[in-house]
Amino acid sequence: MTTAVSEEGALHRLLSGQIEPFIQQLRAARYVDETLKRKRTILREFARWAQQEKIGANDLNNGKVAEFVERSVQASKSRIALERATTRLFLEHLHTRACLPRPLRQEAGSGAVIYLQRYEDHLRKDRGLANNSLLVYLPFVRDFLSEQRIES
Repeated sequence: MTTAVSEEGALHRLLSGQIEPFIQQLRAARYVDETLKRKRTILREFARWAQQEKIGANDLNNGKVAEFVERSVQASKSRIALERATTRLFLEHLHTRACLPRPLRQEAGSGAVIYLQRYEDHLRKDRGLANNSLLVYLPFVRDFLSEQRIES
């Protein structure tokens, strides 16, 4: 068995194994059962898709989330929005709770990391946001920063 194959299997086990802890986290945040059911279904599809596409842990990023969401051109706008939000939130969960390495594109450089940390500190300390809110806001800011050319 090659390293790529074992890495794919490890990623699938990680994704599958983290779905229920993620759902429990959302349940604790008082998401309703119907929403949890939809999110669980989306995440199971995401785990299967990642395995079929042979995506490794180092390749799992917001670009792959976008590929997953764009796979079905027939999906409604509301379904696309739910898939995008769910998988991005899950990806952030994997980075913060499951020790999945957080990729940053090279052109973003270390300056982006500093800006992102400052923004997170601002949201926590100055705005008083809870962790669940940070899980929603930070992926969008991270995407924005990764598209910028920021010098250290």
